[in-house]
Amino acid sequence: MSLSRILTVLVAFVVLDCIAAEPAPAKPSLDWPNFLGPNRDATANDKGLLHEWPADGPPVLWKAPIGIGWASISVAGDDVVVAAMDGPGETVRCLDARTGKETWKHGYQLGAPTWAWGVGWDKGGTRCTPAISDKFIWTCGIIGDCFCLDRKTGAVVWRRGFLDGQKPKNPGDWKGYVASPIIVGNTLFWSASQSGTEATAIAWAADTGKDLWTYKDTLKPGSRGGNGLGGVAKFGGEDCFVLVANKDLKAIRTTDGKEVWKQEFFAGRGIGIPTPLVVGNDIVCMPDLDFAYMIEVDRTQNPVPQGKKVWRVNHLAKRWGDDDPYVSFYHNWVHHDGYLYGFVWPELDMGTGGFGKSPAYLICVELKTGKLMWSEGGFKQGCSLMTADGMLFARAHQKMVLVECNPKAYTLKGKLENLHALSNDTNPGQIDWVMPSIANGRLYLRLPTELICYDIHDPKAK
Repeated sequence: MSLSRILTVLVAFVVLDCIAAEPAPAKPSLDWPNFLGPNRDATANDKGLLHEWPADGPPVLWKAPIGIGWASISVAGDDVVVAAMDGPGETVRCLDARTGKETWKHGYQLGAPTWAWGVGWDKGGTRCTPAISDKFIWTCGIIGDCFCLDRKTGAVVWRRGFLDGQKPKNPGDWKGYVASPIIVGNTLFWSASQSGTEATAIAWAADTGKDLWTYKDTLKPGSRGGNGLGGVAKFGGEDCFVLVANKDLKAIRTTDGKEVWKQEFFAGRGIGIPTPLVVGNDIVCMPDLDFAYMIEVDRTQNPVPQGKKVWRVNHLAKRWGDDDPYVSFYHNWVHHDGYLYGFVWPELDMGTGGFGKSPAYLICVELKTGKLMWSEGGFKQGCSLMTADGMLFARAHQKMVLVECNPKAYTLKGKLENLHALSNDTNPGQIDWVMPSIANGRLYLRLPTELICYDIHDPKAK
């Protein structure tokens, strides 16, 4: 064999070896391991799901009794994790995703009823959605009992408390701790301040619970304090927590808690419960009692420049007048192919019956312009929404609907009705709200007294 032939063969082997050594692209996780799912945007990665349901809904795999709570269901592999109020205490349960059988339970007492701690809307139960990793589960209770649990056994790895026996600073104007844990690497982030004099965010080491950093910001005049729920996105090439606090849309660096970017808002109470929705260089957020905004900002630059306010609009809201905001204080919107979908309240009844009797509309809005594409009524408060495989899974009090992600029209493809018998007349607005979870072809729907697991995989899908 000639020298050139030998070299050619050697080069071919080297190339083939490099190709073989090249790691395959990571497959998207089909788990739902934390609040808002694998991408923290209320979108599941599942494909091959049913795009139309039978008249009586998709098949039920199992039902399991659980305590009350607004915490969403977290799923990783065959582990389904549920946080709930359980009599005078709270529990974290791990269920088998295949059968619904309990594999372990961790419980603890609160020391006093939730009303004694000054928790508003305490009938809603536990708020924070657990987060799951390969080894651990992190949870936070209604009065700030934080745990890191062993995923296999439920044994306590470490515990900390935000209050630790102290009364809240502002009883009666406090809804308990609602900020679900966010994990980035070994950093555990909490947007967990109470209404008061500062906007505060903290980070602990996820494996030990030790302090890493604390972010504080003195409140501006008129700002209520407290923070909305945070998300994660890159700003200037670095991972940042993104949240609405103190009349700002903020990006706080995960490594040290430094504020690397903010965009000021000028109305409302300075907070925002829905997590900011980051879609490329577009960020949609709904500050409390303010209009819905879309900010366009080049997040690739370092430092990140001020953003451009592209739109600030209202649709259907008539609580105070024609210039009223989107009334969507509590509901995250979702994005699909350039369009936003979400619930709004055109009229909010704060009297007898409260939120539960207030009508709600499901709407579609063009991301780039804020243009209203369609709206559909017939919903009541107790709303939540997520998306998977091009479909919307919209929950509203006693029913759920399956709707196409279609900006041209509201297209119903399935529904579940009379999911429970509890009335908002006696528990106004405090028995639903919980976002559905989808993982590995299963839909998890939390009701006031039980958890239902549906099989929504399309048997005809490849």
